[in-house]
Amino acid sequence: MHHESIRYRFPSSQALHRWGFKRGKRKFLVDVPGGLIVNERRLLVAFSLQGLGLAFVADREVREYIADGRLEPFLQTFIPSDGGLYLYFPERSLTQLKFRVFVDMAKALLRS
Repeated sequence: MHHESIRYRFPSSQALHRWGFKRGKRKFLVDVPGGLIVNERRLLVAFSLQGLGLAFVADREVREYIADGRLEPFLQTFIPSDGGLYLYFPERSLTQLKFRVFVDMAKALLRS
């Protein structure tokens, strides 16, 4: 609560992302303070790289910056693990070849 945070506003709902934490078995959301608000995920990372504040992002979004030392994880012991990425689509889409190819490509990219 005593650090500057870069906040994310969801473009569709205009809601501000609340940061999710865990302590023991208890999970809770925090409406963090921060004057810088973006609606583009890449800006969260870019502004954090510039030292403008903490950003709540997925590991895969900053993996390379953590590996080369430009960013470091913060509060990880308090962040609950998630189930991964999900793709929601109408069931009838599975019969479309272009959609099936997209799903297969996305799965292959995420595995690598």
